[in-house]
Amino acid sequence: MWTSKDNGATWQFVNYNGTGFSQNPSQNAGFSDPDLTQDQGGRIYNTGIDLANDALFSSADGGFNWDRGTAQCHPGDRPWLAGAKANEAFLASNTEEAGHQVFRSTDGGNTCSVSGVPAHGTLPNGDTWTGDGKLFYVRSRDKVVEPMVTQDSNGNLNGLGVDTWSRGDPAYKPGAVIPTTLQSHWPAIALDGAGNLYLTWDTDTRDKANKTGCSDQSPTGNGSSGAALPNQVMLAVSHDLGKTWSAPRPIASPAGTRVVWPWVTAGDAGKVSVVWYQLSKLADPDCAGLDVHTYIYDANIGGADQLATAQITVANAAGRSIHEGGICQGGTACVATGQDRRLGDFFTNSLDARGCVMIASGDTERDDPVTHTPLPTSLPTILRQSSGPALVGNGDCSRNLPNVPPSALAVNTAATGARARCPDHTAPRSRFSRRSVHASRHHVTLSGTSRDTDFSCGRPTARVAGVVAQVKVAVGREVSGRRRCRFLNADGSFSSPRSCHRTSYLPARGTSHWHFDFAGNFPPGRYKLWARGIDPAGNIERKHVRRNFRRIRIH
Repeated sequence: MWTSKDNGATWQFVNYNGTGFSQNPSQNAGFSDPDLTQDQGGRIYNTGIDLANDALFSSADGGFNWDRGTAQCHPGDRPWLAGAKANEAFLASNTEEAGHQVFRSTDGGNTCSVSGVPAHGTLPNGDTWTGDGKLFYVRSRDKVVEPMVTQDSNGNLNGLGVDTWSRGDPAYKPGAVIPTTLQSHWPAIALDGAGNLYLTWDTDTRDKANKTGCSDQSPTGNGSSGAALPNQVMLAVSHDLGKTWSAPRPIASPAGTRVVWPWVTAGDAGKVSVVWYQLSKLADPDCAGLDVHTYIYDANIGGADQLATAQITVANAAGRSIHEGGICQGGTACVATGQDRRLGDFFTNSLDARGCVMIASGDTERDDPVTHTPLPTSLPTILRQSSGPALVGNGDCSRNLPNVPPSALAVNTAATGARARCPDHTAPRSRFSRRSVHASRHHVTLSGTSRDTDFSCGRPTARVAGVVAQVKVAVGREVSGRRRCRFLNADGSFSSPRSCHRTSYLPARGTSHWHFDFAGNFPPGRYKLWARGIDPAGNIERKHVRRNFRRIRIH
């Protein structure tokens, strides 16, 4: 866990008594699935799992010190939290013994109720339902509400809604169901200042007759997914905590691609932000190729409480890709299959002190600065809304936060003057031809060019030579077909086999005109070569099979 005392300009690791743990290990032995919430008394709660226990622990001083907690709130998986009255919190979990239940703590997380309140059951039409996702405490009505999913008799997900609980209820009660498909693990909900409830999700549109989906290709899959088709991010609103819903409205329907993992937050009545990941081309996220890039998108919505007439403004929030290749959604099974799980399952938005949107995500586009190899985990990235109206009050999000220097909120922190007003979002473009590659069992050389063109302020302007800060080259030896590679290390060795998407790079000499020369032992076989440029603003070039990629064979 990390904290900031200056509205995100700098961050400090929470270190319990210099042990390297964020809190007392007797409060939390978990390593995954955190979730933050706050009760009415200001106490902040977090959770963690260790595949046997769901922990619950809390802080009274904004997260700098964690003074209460228990490592064993209850055995289960995928816990979610909702802070309620002072020292009260709810923890929802998929328990080992009785399905989805919600547990309650009334002492700041030191203990949890022995018995959970069931949040699952059967609907009158025979479909089953279960709570699934981030829950909320509704202070004005003293209720808890959480997303729910429904399944038909064959186990196929066929609907979404919410379930609710009031004090004294023996179980959670299901609300109205919206018939739909769902690609992500769970939908997301948010409450605005007037008590309107919003539900967002991504559809899972597929061509069942075309057996090229991820599970169709997997020996462990059910072979029934079908090819991925363009899908949508949807939003619905309820004025009565899920007893009835508006007609769902598409928030994002990009042609020829796939959207995944939407999340939602709300401010004043009808003011909503929905964020999602958007792929650069149509692909199944689980088995996407290395030419597929993932971007963060946001839609700020005005008048969302009257959804049919709401105004939607969409932005590419980061302005660059934060991931390339597949996004494994198979949990711990991703490790066994060698798929890339570094983005995890978590991606969220919230509001800052101005009432403007913050987005938290993983970012896998940064290599280890010493070894130039991919980091084993993603780096956290925080994005802030930098223009347009706030979601709370009538403020303008172009104003800086208190105590935060302007550079901390800029996309390109090195920019000044016109550059600061029109930050650089465009990565370099590198090229090399097959004729420039010379490879033998003891030597690999290649050369090419790299050029950075800035499209800032909507007008292309050629940059002068030398502003490409660095060019890197990756050499990957194919093993077990074309999906796994061993990458060349700086010491001449090759990495252990991993997904070819998790590319390791070594520095080349030069920038606008560059050259890569490496002497070593290169076993016979097929190799993949990539080049990528990085500019002073930190924009990183993406893979392009027709420009900065070549496949060769060494005999």
